[in-house]
Amino acid sequence: MTNITMEKETTVEHPSSFINLIRLFIYALILALSLWMRQPLTVTLISLGIIFALSWFLLEHFGILSTRDNPRLAFIPNICDLSLITYFVYITGNIHSILIIGYYISILASSQNIRVRTGLFAVLFSVLTYSAMGFFILVGRLPAKQLPGFGGEIGPNAILLTLILNDIAFFIVYRIGKGYVAESKALVDDLKKSRREQSRQNALIELLLHDFE
Repeated sequence: MTNITMEKETTVEHPSSFINLIRLFIYALILALSLWMRQPLTVTLISLGIIFALSWFLLEHFGILSTRDNPRLAFIPNICDLSLITYFVYITGNIHSILIIGYYISILASSQNIRVRTGLFAVLFSVLTYSAMGFFILVGRLPAKQLPGFGGEIGPNAILLTLILNDIAFFIVYRIGKGYVAESKALVDDLKKSRREQSRQNALIELLLHDFE
């Protein structure tokens, strides 16, 4: 009987390794800026973040923890990232902060995980923390910090409009990211199905040729 060699499945590198390295790089960059600006509280917080990011990277790298085997673990770095993003958005100008882009980057990165809804979680956590920050500034429970050069008082209408627009944008970015990932997965599944069908056809041809020999 003809031995049929099955085609090996293509191994896809898990995106968490790349994300962990990017997280370490960004945290280290923020730490350097915090030291240069002489912000003791910020230095302390980001140092704790670096300890967490390095520990998480090593635990995943050596297989002690695996978001591939236990996807729900991915919620833990999400919470750490978004909490730090909210803090830095607040101290660098809240609704005027250019670091709001951090929310979008985190949401897009989280949307790559299609096994659990880390992308949706990132959206909800971003909306919660960002809106809470804006609300407490609006009611006067938090001082409105601003970047040098922006100046002026932040009015309630500006706060409300910015919160609404960004919260809507969080969901839009999530849906776009999830859509691209889902489409890519569908294309990969179709390709694998096509290859399996081709393998079956090749095996059938080999059997027919063997019968005629």
